[in-house]
Amino acid sequence: MNKRVQQVSKLLRREISDLMKENVPEELGMITVMEVFITDDLKEAKVYVSCFESDKEKQILSFLDRKTFDWQHQLGRRLKLRYTPKISFQIDQSVEKINRIDELLAKVQKEDK
Repeated sequence: MNKRVQQVSKLLRREISDLMKENVPEELGMITVMEVFITDDLKEAKVYVSCFESDKEKQILSFLDRKTFDWQHQLGRRLKLRYTPKISFQIDQSVEKINRIDELLAKVQKEDK
């Protein structure tokens, strides 16, 4: 990933986080932007989010999908970029995977004793 892509990724992460603070209803709980991956041509961005309440993941993704077009428009006005990246939201599963690996390692350690 080149320096320009990294800079735009950080900028998008900050701006999308601000949009979430301003627009996400409290009943959906806390949502955090974990990572933003952008294509080298800066035309597409995958935004990985984590939510405190995992039972609301579908509701959160639905809300974010409905807001995507409007937020892309707002980002286009806020950022001074030639292209505003097309955004897609994904739930970040890395924390769950880490927890599952920890459980398996603990189980293996118990069996070895």
